[in-house]
Amino acid sequence: MPIQENEILDVLNEHNFGMSEYQLQNFVIKSQVTNYRQVHQSLIELNSRRDSILQTEVDQKRREIKKRKIERDIENVKDDLEKELLKLDLEEIEKDLEFAHKRLSIQKKEYDLFLNTITSQFGSKEELENYVNNPEEERKYWIARMGKQAAMDLLSSGRISSGNMDAIAMMSEEDQVHTLKVAIQYSGLMGVGINKLQQEMVPYLQQLEKTSDKILPTFDGIENNLNIDLAHRLGYEKKSIQSSNQSEDL
Repeated sequence: MPIQENEILDVLNEHNFGMSEYQLQNFVIKSQVTNYRQVHQSLIELNSRRDSILQTEVDQKRREIKKRKIERDIENVKDDLEKELLKLDLEEIEKDLEFAHKRLSIQKKEYDLFLNTITSQFGSKEELENYVNNPEEERKYWIARMGKQAAMDLLSSGRISSGNMDAIAMMSEEDQVHTLKVAIQYSGLMGVGINKLQQEMVPYLQQLEKTSDKILPTFDGIENNLNIDLAHRLGYEKKSIQSSNQSEDL
């Protein structure tokens, strides 16, 4: 028996459809390349959620007052058509109250996540202030950020773009060296990792080439085993990240 419509509506009413914890951790906080800037980003997001929560709470109080006023007017109005219009207004404001309550729940959940990012690292206001105002951490952030951007260039085109190279050239000689080292280290290590994964796929690609079938890959069902289904059908099994013959020195 398929799920009933009222059960689906219950899920809609009860489920939090905001950004997931994984999404917030990896694509909001970790959009910044160093912990120093991740703390900065968490503070920015925390402030944004706090402002939204405070505004939503004020709006909710205003809606509650409007709701009570409409209820009072419904009791006192004598014209039937006017009463029907007021009932529609009441229905609308009750719907707005429900939607805002859900939105407030999402905002508070996200607020708590960003708050925990800060409280899990710092024991006092002074400790946090000293960290976020540390010029050396700011310097290391820009070295890491420009290094990452240059690494993306090297991986995608084999050369650092003129825009990123121009920005790197504005840095001190010492910081340029650090930045380029980061870029070369990351792109080189990632390149080797990609090559190894490509080599694993070679036998399966050769197997596909021998068939007369015109088959194209899709992402359908990728959540089942985190493999492209066509590769899985060809016999490919995702290897463990920890290779069995990895050097013990690493």
